[in-house]
Amino acid sequence: MRLQKLSYIFRIALLNFAFLFFNCLHAQQNYPIQLNVQLIPPYSGYLPDYATAGNEKLKVILLQKDLTQPTYNVRLAMRLEGNGYTISTKPFFKGQPISLQAGVPIEISGSDIYDFLNSVNLDFTGL
Repeated sequence: MRLQKLSYIFRIALLNFAFLFFNCLHAQQNYPIQLNVQLIPPYSGYLPDYATAGNEKLKVILLQKDLTQPTYNVRLAMRLEGNGYTISTKPFFKGQPISLQAGVPIEISGSDIYDFLNSVNLDFTGL
């Protein structure tokens, strides 16, 4: 029963995560890096389902919009917040840097995001 509850909570968290990033895209702020998150149904309650090779259910698309800089090196971090819980990347976890070229989108999905969804690299609060 507890596993079903965690699965339900995780599904809601993923929907909140996608909704949060969708709303951030329409903000009036102008940042040099644009991040889009696409979550494709059917949704799973298990993090490893989104990090398998060839899986296209969760995509992160990065775009450097600052055309005055030839490249940016960025590192990603994840944070999901819901009603009384938080799932976030541990502070000591530093993923591989991603080099973004101006105006060239980069898509990350499947096994590329495994480290960000691995429970060893995540802090769970309130669950």
